[in-house]
Amino acid sequence: MLEEQGKHLDVSGIASLLKVSRPAATQMADELKNLGYIDKERYSDIVLTEEGRELAATVYHRHKVLKNYLEKLGVSKETAEEDCCRIEHVISDETFAAIEKALEEKH
Repeated sequence: MLEEQGKHLDVSGIASLLKVSRPAATQMADELKNLGYIDKERYSDIVLTEEGRELAATVYHRHKVLKNYLEKLGVSKETAEEDCCRIEHVISDETFAAIEKALEEKH
């Protein structure tokens, strides 16, 4: 999301976007680095690895679909944004596929 907005991927920007503390964002970045999803040196921008970019694309796709779905249900944009951020990480593939199919059928 930050890349689409032309912003740098750094811990401060991510902390702000996710509404978490900078130390919490740093801890998350360290975990993502250990998993091989990002490259990051101390006090530098975050760079997604190829594997990280694929995962980010999948999560962001889920984010957009879920936000669209919630808004079509009548949820406000602000609430849909907050709720889809939570849902996108825990929803099953089966449920997500059913929601995506339902949205496609309405177009």
